[in-house]
Amino acid sequence: MRYAVFILLCCCSLALAGCPGSEFVPLPPGSGQGDYVGRFTNDDESEVYGEFELSIDVNGALSGDGLLNNRQIELEGILATDGTLTGFITDKVNQLGGSFDGNLFNNTLIGDMRIEQPAGNPDFEALWDAVLQP
Repeated sequence: MRYAVFILLCCCSLALAGCPGSEFVPLPPGSGQGDYVGRFTNDDESEVYGEFELSIDVNGALSGDGLLNNRQIELEGILATDGTLTGFITDKVNQLGGSFDGNLFNNTLIGDMRIEQPAGNPDFEALWDAVLQP
């Protein structure tokens, strides 16, 4: 389901880019593309739940992977030209998924994430941040 939504989002973006009067615009230089290293934390950053690496290409497409509570995760998303980021996170072991969003501030991405849990269990929520690597 989450892949279907991601594919739909990409198709809609491409369709809108093809509309008369619209134009596909890659990210301007220095506005987010590159390789990042990040971490997941609780609200006051006193507990670290895991770490990840991600890459953003010149078109704003984001992909990455890492560990969250000692489980392999995969990240996919899009960084818009206004610095907002939306994406999907998938637990590679049990295929549970969720979403994350954030904003670009200088060379740092900051946001929050949520992974849906099986019925009867509360969703897992955390903050995240990632720093652009030189």
